[in-house]
Amino acid sequence: MLELVELTKVYPGATAPVVALDRVSLTVGRGEIFGVIGRSGAGKSTLIRCINLLERPTSGTVRVDGQDLASLDTRALNAARRDIGMVFQHFNLLSSRTAFDNVALPLEIAGRKPAEIAPRVAELLELVGLADEARRYPAQLSGGQKQRVGIARALANRPKVLLCDEATSALDPETTIQILDLVADINRRLGVTVVLITHEMNVVRRIAGKVAVLERGRMLESGAVYDVFTRPQSETTRSFVAETVGYSLPAALRATASRHPGVGAATLLRVDLTDAAAREPLVSELSRRFALDLNIVAGRIDEIQGRPFGSLAMIAAGKPDCIETAIGHLRQRNVHVEVLGHVPADDRPAA
Repeated sequence: MLELVELTKVYPGATAPVVALDRVSLTVGRGEIFGVIGRSGAGKSTLIRCINLLERPTSGTVRVDGQDLASLDTRALNAARRDIGMVFQHFNLLSSRTAFDNVALPLEIAGRKPAEIAPRVAELLELVGLADEARRYPAQLSGGQKQRVGIARALANRPKVLLCDEATSALDPETTIQILDLVADINRRLGVTVVLITHEMNVVRRIAGKVAVLERGRMLESGAVYDVFTRPQSETTRSFVAETVGYSLPAALRATASRHPGVGAATLLRVDLTDAAAREPLVSELSRRFALDLNIVAGRIDEIQGRPFGSLAMIAAGKPDCIETAIGHLRQRNVHVEVLGHVPADDRPAA
């Protein structure tokens, strides 16, 4: 449904050009919910504005449903943009118009007749749960209700693609969940392809099937959300994951951990668990099979889209060759293991 090829956007700067996007390529399948995540300044908003050509890329290609948008004249581009709905962070509703009239606006611009507009708007307000709020003005609505109006307005022309630009960042956590669940429901019921721009991994984790990570205009990695969560390839992605499902080692343990083992030192390990491994009694198995004393000092097990994943930090005490064999055993079972350091015997936390 959506294909970006080597997309680049450069702005003139006071002293040097500013590269907002640097050869970004990605493909979004028909009917997918695709997340794009990055910190402030990563290029997310520029990317989403290039998708509907509100910003013209410096170079590269934007194809929506096989159509190269940059090749279209003004009239054809305006028609193509009706296939791309957009939901904004701060709602962008007209304060002088009711909820009904805000949703009707795109239809009016498209030249639809009043007899067509009224039933379509009523249908959309019902879809987003605001059938009883049609005559209220934005000032009379809550933040969540305003965003529901924004979503209904974005769907007015039956778009093929729905762009959500930080659509939940101005909302409280409970309302955020409600809006995300609404977007997921719309995706299922209407089959519309959704692109989510966000700086929150929890947003991606809740409803997206795939995700791309941006930093300073470049795409660091992309793939299925579960794979990116459980096997992050970049430091930026690891930091996002840590904020969502990570843990912190005890300060005293971090202070005493050493890169080099000493006499009698134990090994501090990080073990990442996915799918079946997250449900198996690995700790007790390692302890019995390799004669190790294991102490879990930090960790968390969670789920994403029904699949378990998590990470544990543990201290393994025993013969060095037994520890190495145990690490090899885990890796043979496709369990990711990282040696974080070594802890002197006297400083190990009590089990």
